[in-house]
Amino acid sequence: MGESVNSVHFTPDSNCVLASVQDGNVRLMDKSNGKMLASYTGHKNSEYKVDSCVMASIEEVVSGSEDGFVYVWR
Repeated sequence: MGESVNSVHFTPDSNCVLASVQDGNVRLMDKSNGKMLASYTGHKNSEYKVDSCVMASIEEVVSGSEDGFVYVWR
């Protein structure tokens, strides 16, 4: 990935991995081959561990942020 990874979570179906990376991106990757399926930007994550997760519907990604906001991507 090229940057420090702060948190990793599996999607509810366990087929993908969501990684919160210190460059400010949240990346969704296929667990079987490591291919990046999506990248979500906007949150701040350069100093602390910030959790991200995929909602049970698998239609939304949620992440905390060092700027005090919670980001939701659809």
